[in-house]
Amino acid sequence: IEGLTLPGEVIEGRLTLEGANGQPLEYRAYSRADREGRYELRLPYPTESFTSQFAATSAYALEAAGVIAPLTLDDAAIREGLRLEGPTLVP
Repeated sequence: IEGLTLPGEVIEGRLTLEGANGQPLEYRAYSRADREGRYELRLPYPTESFTSQFAATSAYALEAAGVIAPLTLDDAAIREGLRLEGPTLVP
């Protein structure tokens, strides 16, 4: 995922997964924006059910500079390793 935020901001991506046994698991990924405010974040799980063992319970929550935005990713985008435009995270 590529997007814009304030220069030097830390970007956090969160996704809550649920295991087959109902146990929740939270995936988190972090990145830092460059001097122009561009960020890249690798998110490895689709927001649709992807195995019999795990399912996402909601969209990713991307957060930076006090802004939180949802992001959905389908299985094809993940499998193909597509570079997608993410939300602009600027207050």
